[in-house]
Amino acid sequence: MKKISLLVLVCVIFLLCFTSCSILLAKNNHQHTFASEWSSNETEHWHAASCEHKDQKSDVAAHIDAGEDGVCDVCNYVIYKLYTVSVTADEVVTLSNNTVTVKEGTDATFTATVSDKYVLTATGAEVVGEPTVENGTKVYTFKVAAVSDDAAVTVSAEKKVFATVITEGTGNFGAVEAYAYATSAITFNAPAAGTYYIFGTEGLEFGLADSEDASWIYEIVAEDAGEISLVAKYFSWSAMDEFAYEYSIVSVDEVVLSAGEGEGYVLPSFETTVKIVAPTTPGLYWVGSDLENMVWNGSWGTGCFVNVKEGDEYVEITVQLSESEESVYELNYSVAIPADVIIVSGDNTIDVLLGNYTKVTFTATEAGAYTIACTQNESTLYAWDDEYEYMGYQGSSVVTKTLAAGEAITY
Repeated sequence: MKKISLLVLVCVIFLLCFTSCSILLAKNNHQHTFASEWSSNETEHWHAASCEHKDQKSDVAAHIDAGEDGVCDVCNYVIYKLYTVSVTADEVVTLSNNTVTVKEGTDATFTATVSDKYVLTATGAEVVGEPTVENGTKVYTFKVAAVSDDAAVTVSAEKKVFATVITEGTGNFGAVEAYAYATSAITFNAPAAGTYYIFGTEGLEFGLADSEDASWIYEIVAEDAGEISLVAKYFSWSAMDEFAYEYSIVSVDEVVLSAGEGEGYVLPSFETTVKIVAPTTPGLYWVGSDLENMVWNGSWGTGCFVNVKEGDEYVEITVQLSESEESVYELNYSVAIPADVIIVSGDNTIDVLLGNYTKVTFTATEAGAYTIACTQNESTLYAWDDEYEYMGYQGSSVVTKTLAAGEAITY
């Protein structure tokens, strides 16, 4: 009986061992299964387990973006977004790109090329450093800052340089007798067809070598590029030994300024006609500058009045920087409408403190003689423009006007 019990026990133990080994063997032979779709995060992708072992991954690898389009070439995960910025510019500007692709969270750049007579600005972009200048052109680099959507940039060109120094030189006059002309030959290599102006040391006249015409500012018309023979002349009132002189030759473009204000506009130092875009509202305007030694419309001062009429596209004035040793200079200017001061009084004598930008209207309540006196500045210049047609000036601190009842004057 004991033998049978022992045999049964041994059989049970063997059966249990066999079962455990079978279970363990089956477990060790389990094959993980994985999804065919890719799983991914910001840095890598993988195939996730589709069996009960969810912590298992297959084919783990970093994203690949060989095309630099922001999308993983393997799993199509969007690594970063790309935005398209369209770029437009004025006709005189050449752009390196009409569109700029901006990577999410980063900046992008483009360049714009223009004549060195212009200054470029942009909306939606900023200038990086200073433009490079070579052979008469400027190259600007603009930066488009990080954007969060498609955007647009506009590049604007403003002409600043209206006078360009083509050449500057020196020459010598030989000895000359009293009451005689000294002459000196000048050869000018015109870079292209166009109009140029030569001027120089005070008292000199210039002209073509084969012509009697001469003036202190001489206009040279070049029909093509090439050499032009010129002559400098000096009339000596007394006998003189050999002496030197200087001259400049510049090109001058039509000068058109805006109706507001600006700075750094390069003009020739001799008298130049300037066209100013007419303000939209007709009236009397003051055009002025903080530069000294300026001549406006033939008169010394800090500026001049211009009369803008209905329908005017431009108003013209002349400007000149006197006592300058430079061939060109930079003009800062402003166009402003004078402040209106309206005075009505029955008193025959009215004192008014005037300023450069003040327009005063006075209406007489009764006929009689009225005196306008400025006690603060004895050199006040009164500008009469009763009908916006004729401007008369009177440099006096006291002015008397005879007016009819109800008659108005503006000054």
